Amino acid sequence: MNYLETLQRLNACHGPSGDERDVAALLKELGAPYVDDCHFDVMGNLILHKKGSGPRVMFAAHMDSLGLIVTHIED
Repeated sequence: MNYLETLQRLNACHGPSGDERDVAALLKELGAPYVDDCHFDVMGNLILHKKGSGPRVMFAAHMDSLGLIVTHIED
C-alpha cells in the first residue's frame, strides 16, 4: 500500500473525540506487521512495541478528529 492510500484510509475513518475505535483498529492493522506486540490499555490507547537493544523512541499522536453536529441551518 502506498502513502496516499494509507492517508485516504485514515482520513475516511470515523473518529470523533471519545470514539476513536475505528482509527485505533486501522492503526493497529497498519502497524502490526512491524512490531512485536500490539495492545490497548485500559484508557483505549493503542500501544505498539518493537523489541530491541537500541535507544527507546516514543511516537505519540491524537487519533481523534473534530466532531461537529449541525443543529440549525438558516436561509
